[in-house]
Amino acid sequence: MRSVPSKSTSDTYTAEEFNELMSQELQNAVLESGQTLDAGDLTQLGKALAIYGAAGDFYTDGGAADAYVLTPQGTRQAPPTLIDGMRVRFIAGNTNTGASTVNVNGIGVTAIEQGGSALVGGEIVTGQIIELSYNTSNASFTLVFGLLAKLGLQTKGGIIYYDGNKAPVLLPIGTLNHILSVTASGIPGWIANAAGGRIKHGTVHTAISGVTNVEWLAIPAGVDTVEMALSDISLDGTENFELQLGSSGAYATSGYTGNVNNAGGNNGWSGGALMARSISAGIFTTMNVVMRRITGNKWQINGNGTELVSGSFATAGDVTLAGELTRIKLKSVGTDLIDAGAAALWTE
Repeated sequence: MRSVPSKSTSDTYTAEEFNELMSQELQNAVLESGQTLDAGDLTQLGKALAIYGAAGDFYTDGGAADAYVLTPQGTRQAPPTLIDGMRVRFIAGNTNTGASTVNVNGIGVTAIEQGGSALVGGEIVTGQIIELSYNTSNASFTLVFGLLAKLGLQTKGGIIYYDGNKAPVLLPIGTLNHILSVTASGIPGWIANAAGGRIKHGTVHTAISGVTNVEWLAIPAGVDTVEMALSDISLDGTENFELQLGSSGAYATSGYTGNVNNAGGNNGWSGGALMARSISAGIFTTMNVVMRRITGNKWQINGNGTELVSGSFATAGDVTLAGELTRIKLKSVGTDLIDAGAAALWTE
């Protein structure tokens, strides 16, 4: 736009200066926004500004793979030079195969980078809306939006994170009843969870009768707390209940250190964690047990309950497993069968 003040004479504007020069530039702004001049519409300049604000950064791609050439859409104007933070969007005409460049409005060929490095291929995909942002510090465009295609994210639910080398990684969409967890090294992943978004995962065994043991064989990875509830459970003999914990397909049958106590005395643990003592055949026992990881694969086991004949009892101790906890078994210390009751287990 010509500088009107510099053309003024005696504090007045000539008809040519005011009516033609200023008016022409205002009209051009309206026309180049894609509108048709309408003498009855006094909001067209505002509409032109709104159009540029909404889509002035959207260009047409007429280049090739790895060498994108962008021109303004329609009759719109574009910045005459690259400026810091300048945003450019376009629908890619070709998928890139390696390091790539872009030439915006004929200003000049400029590198496209991601995370400070040249593209390697697949970050820009045909038909995808691509967004770039200019960075004067390294005289290049940064790929802001376009990464999803390289990572293969075509459906909702995936999560992008950056590894130790600042490289983008896609964590695919999770499955039903799984929650997001993070390892000690900061890597995210999905772990099993209960329906309804609860923290705990539960399994119930009901109507137990005539079995030698009750097992839980799918303890989720990374579990630190296990809770067990036994309701009206009984044996067909006078042997005691015990719990065995295991890893990698095998149960630990030794290394249990602890005791179970009631009013009549106590018994030390041996091949498992004793859950009761001096019980009677066919008499119901009810109890709650909590198992917590202390450190590594060392687990502390605490429980308390009651048996209708011998009364209340408590048990406590620990065991160190050979690996990650994967299974738990409730059984008698010998050959007695579990002939009644229900058992439930929750992990957290």
